Amino acid sequence: MTLDEQSLPEGAELIRRTDEYRSETFPAGFRRDHLIKQGVWGVLRVEEGSMFYEDKEAGEKRIIEAGQYQVIKPETVHCASPLSDNTRCFVEFYEVANK
Repeated sequence: MTLDEQSLPEGAELIRRTDEYRSETFPAGFRRDHLIKQGVWGVLRVEEGSMFYEDKEAGEKRIIEAGQYQVIKPETVHCASPLSDNTRCFVEFYEVANK
């Protein structure tokens, strides 16, 4: 499965959303290798401009354009950075409810 084919698991519920980031306010920590904790999925949503995203474990890279998103699996080492001066984006975090 390629990066742009990844999707949230069934039953995933939104638990938190970051503030909107712009190119100049995009966190330095997101530009470096990092991961999301166990059991939590992320979705990087690009509202304007474009972003570079790299999944270090899969060895895959992609450009995310305005209107696109990237699902990030739990405990996957990755990094992201804005590619344009007008980039606006945010990250959503999801958990799968225990049944």
